[in-house]
Amino acid sequence: MKQLKYLAMLLFAAVMSLSFAACSSDDDDDNNGGETKTTKSELKDNGSELSWTETVTNGNQKATNTHRFAYRGEVITSYTTVSEFPTAAAAQQALDELKSDPEMKSAYEKLELNGKTLTIKYNLGEGSPLEG
Repeated sequence: MKQLKYLAMLLFAAVMSLSFAACSSDDDDDNNGGETKTTKSELKDNGSELSWTETVTNGNQKATNTHRFAYRGEVITSYTTVSEFPTAAAAQQALDELKSDPEMKSAYEKLELNGKTLTIKYNLGEGSPLEG
């Protein structure tokens, strides 16, 4: 009888500890219930340009970035990223953040916003993201 009582108490304690366990992310829904996933395409080389696309998905939000490196011989002649955002407001926010970041100001040569599409042509001189 003593053993049966011990097993019952052990089972009760196990059930209670499992029913009160919770993850902190159960209560927070900052990213629409999804995790951030990044997928990248294969690198393409057409003889004068290297390119690849990465898609970043977070919940029901998706952004696509296409990176292009133009080159001649062994010299990179331009580096451009074209980003397609889920909304024009998200694209505008990304543009505003780039413009307000003092470290990024020397990194780009040209920023262009067209609806949900943000095009960044990077500087290849001093301050280039390719330096280093």
